[in-house]
Amino acid sequence: MLVNYTIDDFQRGNDTYPLAYSPSTQWALGPECTTCNIYPGNLEYNGSGIAAAAVDVAQTYGGTWHDTTYHPGDPGYNVTARFVGQAVYVFNIIANDVEETTTITNLVFTLDGVVVGQYTHTPDPSGPKLMYKVPVYRNLSMPHGNHTLTMSAGEAETSLILFDYIIFTANESTAYQPARTTDDAPLPPTTTPTPPLTRSDAPMTSPTPSPSPPSTGEQQSTLYKSTTNILASCTVSILSLFRATVSGNHWRHRRRVPTRRNRCCRSRGDVLSNSAEA
Repeated sequence: MLVNYTIDDFQRGNDTYPLAYSPSTQWALGPECTTCNIYPGNLEYNGSGIAAAAVDVAQTYGGTWHDTTYHPGDPGYNVTARFVGQAVYVFNIIANDVEETTTITNLVFTLDGVVVGQYTHTPDPSGPKLMYKVPVYRNLSMPHGNHTLTMSAGEAETSLILFDYIIFTANESTAYQPARTTDDAPLPPTTTPTPPLTRSDAPMTSPTPSPSPPSTGEQQSTLYKSTTNILASCTVSILSLFRATVSGNHWRHRRRVPTRRNRCCRSRGDVLSNSAEA
């Protein structure tokens, strides 16, 4: 069975699939950054007083995100995840026009040491200031197994990264095996604890719905019809028996014809009871 697992940006102690932020000192935990120009909307802005953008925390996964801005010449800014699976999706917050704030996003994705994708966003002044749960990378064609995915800032220009969460798809029986093999290099150190994993069923074809049991009214209707048919059958049998008895009166001086009660002609209470069991 295929299952989706979510790795949140904020790591709360589960180190099965760790995230590594590099350089760790250049990444801010979004909900705590009240001096960032893109700040948590549930807290008061304590920055420079410009028209900053307030993040709707309720629209982020788990109420958290990680924030960094890369400038050409800086050491590489990236976040790395290891997992066991066969598909992966990365979701970020994407910014448009925010006053005095870099909102260009230029990302490069590396899977198992090979560059596999790039994402670029040019701010749209007519769009919303912030867009949530934007899929910046997805890969549905990787073989099932251990993988290392790195999201990096493109080095050609300044780039804003607002990382929210990763989803990967795996076989349920193998998803929680250690993602690190004996020849894997250790992850870069990080000061952030490891992420939680949540799971949900992977998208599958909807099963054919099972027929619903009949309603009480339908059950009563069926019982009534069954009882009526049985009573009608009994009535026909009784009439037939009566005719046979009358006819037999002409011959009782020769021999006595015994009568036998028909099996279907139980009391009505018995008939109803049997129908209810069925």
